[in-house]
Amino acid sequence: MTTYKFKRETSIEEVIETLGYKLGIDSNRICFDSSRCWGLYVNGGILGYNVQKFGAYRNYNGGGVRGPLSHNGEKERGNYTNGVLFRNALKRIEEIINQETKGEPSWEQNTGVLL
Repeated sequence: MTTYKFKRETSIEEVIETLGYKLGIDSNRICFDSSRCWGLYVNGGILGYNVQKFGAYRNYNGGGVRGPLSHNGEKERGNYTNGVLFRNALKRIEEIINQETKGEPSWEQNTGVLL
């Protein structure tokens, strides 16, 4: 049974290590992209998927705004569960980044609107 939660990890590295363990892959193969659009992904071939990047992301919508948290898992292709794992891991990374601004409006948090 797959557990989707990432609660005990206190650093980005620990979240990525846990994700690698849950996926059964080397965590060094997982990339965290902290550019304008967040991304947490792996080369899809590592998981047997025919995609370049598989994982979770927030698209950059322009004007300093990131879009909603998404993943590219699909039920029809049997990889939805792994997409949810990536999404939850990225969400936990955001929680870690926002620790010092917890309780502030979303646009005031460290992962909020880019200025």
